[in-house]
Amino acid sequence: MTRTLLTGAAALTMAGTAAAHTGAHGQSVMTEIVHWLSSPVHSAGTFIAVAAIIGAVTYFRRRKA
Repeated sequence: MTRTLLTGAAALTMAGTAAAHTGAHGQSVMTEIVHWLSSPVHSAGTFIAVAAIIGAVTYFRRRKA
C-alpha cells in the first residue's frame, strides 16, 4: 500500500508542467527552488539525493539500535 501511494505521488509530481526559468539573473530563491522541484530533469537528481539521505538516516538509526 505504501509503495502504491509513493508511486502515485511521484507520478502526479512528474506529470505537472515545470516552472520555467525566467531568464533573469536576479531570480528569487523561491523561483529557483520551485523550478528545481518541478522540472522532471532536475527532480530526478532531487529524488536521488532524498533517497540517499533517507538511506543514510535509516542505516545509522538501525546501526545505533
